[in-house]
Amino acid sequence: MVSRRRVKRPAGRRRTPARRMWRRRWLFRLAGFLLVAGLAWVGISYLQIVFTFHERLGGAPSQLYSAPLVLRPGSAWSAAELVDELRSRGYTAGAESRLRPGEYLWEGESVDLSLRAFLYRGGQVKGYPARLDFSGRSVSGMVLLPGGEPLDLLMVEPRSLGIFHGRRNQLREPIRLQELPEHLIAAVLEVEDRRFRTHRGLDPRGIGRALWEDLWAGRVEQGGSTITQQVLKNVMLDPQRRWGRKLREMIMAPLLETLLEKDEILEIYLNEIYLGQKGSFSVVGMGAAARYYFGRPAADLDLGQSALLAGLIRSPGTYNPWRHPRAARVRRDHVLQMMVRGGHLDAAAAEAAGARPLHLSDTTLEGMPEAAAFLEVVRRQMVNAFGLEALEHGGLRILTTLDTRAQRLATRILDRGLRRLEADGAVARQVGEGGLQGAVVVMDPGSGAVLALVGDRKPGRGRFNRAVDARRPVGSLFKPFVYLAAFQAAANGQDGGLTMASGLVDEALELDLDDHVWRPVNSDGRFRGEVSVRRALADSINIPAVKVALGVGIPVITRLAEACGFPAGLPRVPAVALGAAEASPLEVAVAYSVLAMGGHRPTPRFWTSTMAADGGRLTLNEVRQVVVADPAAAFIVSDILAEVVRSGTGRRVAAAGLTGAVAGKTGTTNRRRDAWFVGYVPGLLAVVWVGADDNRPVGLTGSQAALPIWLELVQSLKPFPGDASPPAESLLRVRYDPETGGVATKNCPRVAEEWFMAGTEPEDECPLHSRRSFWQRLLGR
Repeated sequence: MVSRRRVKRPAGRRRTPARRMWRRRWLFRLAGFLLVAGLAWVGISYLQIVFTFHERLGGAPSQLYSAPLVLRPGSAWSAAELVDELRSRGYTAGAESRLRPGEYLWEGESVDLSLRAFLYRGGQVKGYPARLDFSGRSVSGMVLLPGGEPLDLLMVEPRSLGIFHGRRNQLREPIRLQELPEHLIAAVLEVEDRRFRTHRGLDPRGIGRALWEDLWAGRVEQGGSTITQQVLKNVMLDPQRRWGRKLREMIMAPLLETLLEKDEILEIYLNEIYLGQKGSFSVVGMGAAARYYFGRPAADLDLGQSALLAGLIRSPGTYNPWRHPRAARVRRDHVLQMMVRGGHLDAAAAEAAGARPLHLSDTTLEGMPEAAAFLEVVRRQMVNAFGLEALEHGGLRILTTLDTRAQRLATRILDRGLRRLEADGAVARQVGEGGLQGAVVVMDPGSGAVLALVGDRKPGRGRFNRAVDARRPVGSLFKPFVYLAAFQAAANGQDGGLTMASGLVDEALELDLDDHVWRPVNSDGRFRGEVSVRRALADSINIPAVKVALGVGIPVITRLAEACGFPAGLPRVPAVALGAAEASPLEVAVAYSVLAMGGHRPTPRFWTSTMAADGGRLTLNEVRQVVVADPAAAFIVSDILAEVVRSGTGRRVAAAGLTGAVAGKTGTTNRRRDAWFVGYVPGLLAVVWVGADDNRPVGLTGSQAALPIWLELVQSLKPFPGDASPPAESLLRVRYDPETGGVATKNCPRVAEEWFMAGTEPEDECPLHSRRSFWQRLLGR
């Protein structure tokens, strides 16, 4: 019998019951700690999801739109110009047989188009097909199709200008799921997550396939992610391919599915997916991609376009239809076949969609880069009116006053005009490396609607908005307000009153001021002797303006100018009569609107309405005007400004053939540092400033630098023809002798005819050329 001997363990390796219990307790504690930590992590993750996606679902960024394009018979548009404008608004060329909404057909002097429906000021504007006929640069007729009923007015929907959001360098156009075509949703689900409707955030089969390929590659290559996981990656997590991020994504996906409905997750996904690059801008979301690639709203995508966008998700660079059109077509056709296999469409529909060309857009999506200065003002006003939170998450639809054609033309013409000036070697040497700068404001003087605004010759290059934020000396632009005050003083029986029959003397003038003697001179250094009021202002003569200002009183003039729109705090010194006052181009536009509109000062408007995405909660920005000047006095000044462009300092306007109801004024400051021109026609007023940012002299007058730019702009716009404002009822038209100021007789060798405010008109006959007999004059009867 073999005896068994017990082998003794070394003393150090003997396990006592106490030690085993101690280890178990620590293992339990560790497990408990890990459990609590895990639960805490899950809880924190859930709270992060709640807060993050509550913000996403609680609202959308506000969207900006231009003004609608309004056309009437007689509107100054050519067929080519209209087609260009339609393309910028996402219209594409259609087939001759049938036009879908958002398509046009251009043949010679005729354009057929199918207008889209759109929300406008709280109501729905219906879409319909129409035909426009042209004669040169004019709309000769508009009819409804197919019946041919005449149309008096046609509105093309506003152009999308972008959105307000905190993430810069992204092109976005948020959309609701119900706005998307079914074939786009089906294509995306088939390509990205065909079991999306049935899983709870994770797809085990997809994860297994991706895990095997990742292990084989030795790194994270295949996603295997569901749409829910991709939403988490795009919205919350680090987009880099790492095991830690993938693990967190897999744990958080079921949590997100408990918080949101499937359609809510899908809507976020379709608005957050990266779909391409335009320069420094990322194209994010299906709404932006539809505009960028096809120039149309996502709701108007056809089957082939939907398949292409769905195919882009995997690799937007590889399948970029502009850079790689063949790869893009192959990918589109592959997606169409996937949809056939998935039962979403039949083979015939897929074949028809695959046979169509890509029909890429020839427009860009950056909203409208030329309007950067305009949109910055809109942002300021919106933040002041509604707050930043409402702007970035309130989902507002903001309808602006922007006229896209006017903005485009103003930007191009300003830069072209400045380059033309800089081509002169003397000017280039004068301004140095900094070059010339400029600003333009285009406004409807009646409503105050700002139609275009350029704050830099190269929009987007800098954030300084010269049209709004740069106050520069205005020079002779101030003189009309000196005469305006003098005409009002005459009507009110106050000192220094002036009428059109008053005689002014242009002669040397010397003023003793507090600390120096001021000797104003005229720009040409000459003195003309006696001049009429009309010639003094039309020719922008300095000495008469100073004398009129001193007669009326500097405080009276500055108070009136401030009421008209010049900034408060104008200097109360005699030099203000010659433009020592400073103002921005926008402030100048408002002040001159008073003259254009018979004494009414408009409040400048950059937006007309805001409303919720569904058309509710409408807020209107109504036209607001205040009477700040006597309508009769304003009319007289405006009538003299019409003389400026006929025979005065702005006579190049009439020489260029722009006649009729047009008025304007040049402005040049001391040492020719600033050059201005402001002019208006019925329904349109424009201000142009040219100068240098470092305030160095540019060596140019307003008529040399700013007027040509203004003239080219107005000639290009050719605003809808209209008549000048009618004279006020209190105005009288009187013939008088300019030598004596008396009522003209048939014996007067020189006769002038002018407007006078009631009570200021000449009443006595001309004493030198009276019709009285010799004996009556001799006896004084």
